[in-house]
Amino acid sequence: MSKAEIEKKIIIFNSVVVLLFLLVGFGFYRLQISRSSFYFRKSLENSVKMITQMPVRGNIYDRNGKLLAGNRPAFSLYLVPNSTTSRTIHIVSGLSGRTEKEIRKQIRHSGRFQPVKIMRQVDLRTLTWIQENILDLPGVELKTEPRRYYTRSSGIAHLLGTLGEVGESEIDKHDDLEPGDVVGKKAVEKAYDQSLRGSKGVKFVKVDALGREVEDLPGKRNLLPYPGKQLYLTIDLRLQSYADSLMESRRGALVALDTRTGEVLTMVSKPDYDPAYFAGIIPTDVWNSLINNPYHPLYDRASQSGYPPGSVFKLIAAIAALNEKIITPAWKANCPGYFKLGRRTIRCWNAKGHGTLDLIGAIKNSCNVYFYKLGLLIGIDAWTKYSRLFHFGEKTGIELTNENSGLVPSREYYDKKYGKNRWTRGML
Repeated sequence: MSKAEIEKKIIIFNSVVVLLFLLVGFGFYRLQISRSSFYFRKSLENSVKMITQMPVRGNIYDRNGKLLAGNRPAFSLYLVPNSTTSRTIHIVSGLSGRTEKEIRKQIRHSGRFQPVKIMRQVDLRTLTWIQENILDLPGVELKTEPRRYYTRSSGIAHLLGTLGEVGESEIDKHDDLEPGDVVGKKAVEKAYDQSLRGSKGVKFVKVDALGREVEDLPGKRNLLPYPGKQLYLTIDLRLQSYADSLMESRRGALVALDTRTGEVLTMVSKPDYDPAYFAGIIPTDVWNSLINNPYHPLYDRASQSGYPPGSVFKLIAAIAALNEKIITPAWKANCPGYFKLGRRTIRCWNAKGHGTLDLIGAIKNSCNVYFYKLGLLIGIDAWTKYSRLFHFGEKTGIELTNENSGLVPSREYYDKKYGKNRWTRGML
């Protein structure tokens, strides 16, 4: 190889080396000077933890400002994925009763430094043990959060409803919900959940490589939690307590309305249960006793059961008969105190009878026999028409999420239930 060729190769080699140094130098310039602010922000993101601050749920009061449902402090256990060890997961699994697989799945879908709620309303014994061994449980955090409490242990459960952990379907519908959040599941707590729940706050803190908090980061991104709104019901707690005492050891419902406004003053369903059961983690034996109780205390007889409308329906019958020109107000019927229909004998509330009455007299005396006879004249089609005109068979729209609509029998209903032409007017 000639001297000229060697010099040529040396020049090429040196050029490549210089070029590589230029590329490396440009890279350092780009990292440290040109895009330094970008990578600085990235490094902050890796060392900053966002802490969710839970709002206090709004209180519920009666019409006079007497407390029905409030809040008391309780502790929840969280795991920080970045610093949680297999040993911690194993111990927390034993404390919470959840499988290690469930816990791993839950924390896998969260950010490295984002705490994940594993247990809520930790009992005092477990709380004490955790605090004594907190240094041996990396990743565990205890937070104080509000827990619902109720001023009465009976007479308000079906009215106020229950709380529970949010489900996957609810998370999909609400962007502000995340696993572990507590929401209303029934009745007033559910109907007004959005208002009662309030808005979460966020606080940003700086953490070290182990995920430990170093300092708070002040700034506009920090948001204080906004407490839930206070809710005032039309219920009168004094009357509610009295109604509860009247219904003690009975099955049924007692509802009192203000006829001038339609406001519900009292609504009691018995038997019921202590609403505090559902404010915390309900024990298995308590849950089993509720669902296996032959008297069904979880069933709301005030809003879910169907009942005969009683004497109020006599006015519907009168309106139907007059509008359809079946009778005039002067139409009379005799009440001997009972009414025979086939082999059945139906009694009037007045065993002595009311004698002969016209429509005004029948309404004034609430005579059963008069309206039994009138009902046979009206017939099924008019019954159905006027019942629905007065919204029987419909939901009232009361803020109880489990309300049933009731039933207005029609010709089609009887044909379906008994067969065409296989039912009689006596079934009315």
